Amino acid sequence: MAIILASNSRRRNQILENLGLDFFPHPPSPVDEEVILNGSSASLPERLIALAKAKGAGVMDHHPNHLVVTADTVVVLGDRVLGKPRDRDDALRMLGDLSGKTHKVMTAVSIQRADPPLNLAGVETTDVTFRALSPEAVAHYVDTVGPYDMAGAYAIQDMGGLLVKKIDGCYFNVVGLPVGLLLDLLKQAGADAILK
Repeated sequence: MAIILASNSRRRNQILENLGLDFFPHPPSPVDEEVILNGSSASLPERLIALAKAKGAGVMDHHPNHLVVTADTVVVLGDRVLGKPRDRDDALRMLGDLSGKTHKVMTAVSIQRADPPLNLAGVETTDVTFRALSPEAVAHYVDTVGPYDMAGAYAIQDMGGLLVKKIDGCYFNVVGLPVGLLLDLLKQAGADAILK
């Protein structure tokens, strides 16, 4: 039994590498994120879990005996869900809206296996408070980092840390893969030998 990380995220790959886990990176199954996140009346955690599971479904079909780990992260400001910005204007708008406010970062983690069947998932939530940011600071960040593959248009582990005043909860969740939740799910999956 091996771990397959079905993700294109360098950040998630690096987290697993830093934990010393043996794993194989694999592109996730192609899915329409907007349809899954906005296409039902289920709660946001349920929709996030459905999205994470969908990203692992095709990978699991090709590797039925391995643990397929997937994750999906969103930023929630009030009742708005902020995914990845579409373009520069969208990134500027997102960061401007987050300025001086507290938002939630939610990540769903899924572990699946086809044979024998296994289907585990959970959601981690972290509160993040941004500093009050000038439009110039926001534009500088967007033009320097190009945060178009990042939920909420920022990454806390790079220059995005300069935007953040404080966090309440799991730092790694804000990076994109909550370590505590992941390890709990791997233990439930019987991956104790992999974790040693």
